[in-house]
Amino acid sequence: MNGRYEESTGQRDQSLFRRFYRGKVTIGTGVLFLIGLGCISGADNLVAVLQQVAILQKGMGELAHDIIRDIGLAALTSAFLSFAYEYILRDSYVDDVKYKLNEIYREHHKLFDQCHEAGLVAIHNSLTSELLKRKFEEAAKTEKSANVPKRIRIIQTYTGMPENDMGLKRLLQKAKRNKSDVQIMVLDPLSAQVEYRAQALHIGKKEFRDRIKQDLNNLKQLYPRQVKVYDATPMFHIYRFDNTSLIGAYWRGDGKLSIHGPQFEIDHEKAKDENLAQLIDKHFDSLWKGLPSDRVKNLSTALAELEKQEAREREEADSDGMAAEVSLTIHSQLDYKFLERRFRSLTEKARNGQQAPKIKILQTALAYRDQGLIGLIGDAAKAGCQVRILLLAPSSQQVVARAEALNDERYTPQRIRDNIVNDLKVLRNYRMLLPDISSEVEEHNGPNLEVKVYDAAPTIQLYQFGDSRIIGVPWRKCASQNAPQLEINDFNSGNRLSALAKRIDAQFEDLWDSKRTIDATEELERVNNELERVNKSRIGNFLLRNGIGR
Repeated sequence: MNGRYEESTGQRDQSLFRRFYRGKVTIGTGVLFLIGLGCISGADNLVAVLQQVAILQKGMGELAHDIIRDIGLAALTSAFLSFAYEYILRDSYVDDVKYKLNEIYREHHKLFDQCHEAGLVAIHNSLTSELLKRKFEEAAKTEKSANVPKRIRIIQTYTGMPENDMGLKRLLQKAKRNKSDVQIMVLDPLSAQVEYRAQALHIGKKEFRDRIKQDLNNLKQLYPRQVKVYDATPMFHIYRFDNTSLIGAYWRGDGKLSIHGPQFEIDHEKAKDENLAQLIDKHFDSLWKGLPSDRVKNLSTALAELEKQEAREREEADSDGMAAEVSLTIHSQLDYKFLERRFRSLTEKARNGQQAPKIKILQTALAYRDQGLIGLIGDAAKAGCQVRILLLAPSSQQVVARAEALNDERYTPQRIRDNIVNDLKVLRNYRMLLPDISSEVEEHNGPNLEVKVYDAAPTIQLYQFGDSRIIGVPWRKCASQNAPQLEINDFNSGNRLSALAKRIDAQFEDLWDSKRTIDATEELERVNNELERVNKSRIGNFLLRNGIGR
């Protein structure tokens, strides 16, 4: 109702201004018309008057008559042109502009209407402390006596208190003093979703769980009874102050928190029935009181269960050397983008002066040489990472066995040998381009890039990046990188390593130190010698068959 009143008032003001403007133009046109008509019809009389009062000299009458007449013609012409422009051309121009604007509006009004009906009033770049405080205070204006919102609802994996809380702690303290209705939901630290979210942020499961634990301890001091934890997939966060909600999605990436992405502002009062605002309320209610009792807990229960779980993990770690911080992840395959992210992350850490992590690779042949994998290996070594690579010896009989197991025309014995030899040559050439890496970085008891070949049955594929070990199996009829991969993250060392991590490390070291494992340069020389011998034999046979040299 108010919108229609304001619209009609604006139209009346605009119409009044236009009538006023057109009235001034009409008066000006009439004045010009009268001046022009007077000058043309009364030129002789005006000349006579001017001569009579001695303003005009005798003999100048004819010239003055012509000038006055021309002025009259010019004034009359201007009057006609002004009238034509104002009442004909301007109206046509305005009508044309209105038509074009209406076309544009008709094309886009559906989108505007949808946003309006959903209550979407703004999209913000991120959730900053200024935005949070402003929306808190805007909602507080409806409750002037308390100067706080009546109702506050929050859903987050964790709120970030006390660090990176965007001033939320101060706002909640203010709301507590004024007895606002507060409901806060945080992800259950024992939920399986903790590991998934940690992977999306590229951080460890324990680190993410500790953030939630710290958050719960801080919330316990403020609202021990108004905080719950939920075990469900985190979809988006909600910060609601009375009728205003700020919604943000959970993004993937290094440290890409939901507060760092776009925020959708929803006005629940402006929204219509069956809209986004209602869905937000239903989403919150379904978590707050719609989940089974084993998937939603109060704050004190969540902290007690977390403490018991951590105690069990400490006991297990002390009893058999298993690490409290060990996580297992299964990937569908080992693609190049995945490897690229890992290499670049470790390389960047080494360049920034952090402790250079070790990189180990155990494979039949490097799977992504053409995509740039060897360049990533070289960059890591140059940055200071200790890189050790074990490939199957191209002269080994295991090449034939592996080709038979793959049973694929793309992986014949000769093609596998060629792939390994090409890998070794590129690695050797890269090493020759950087003959003395130690001139740029400190080496770790030897070269930063070492390559060997082993003569043994391939049993596992390994890519180790510091504490992360990615294991693949040389399956029959499937290349190891195209099959599921098991990632073991073990952030311990020495005797506290998990049994699985110890076994993987032992597997690599045993092959590395085996008597049948040799340096890649030596294997290349052996392959070249064998190729030269075969070529000489072929040339000799050719000469004998053709009777040459007898």
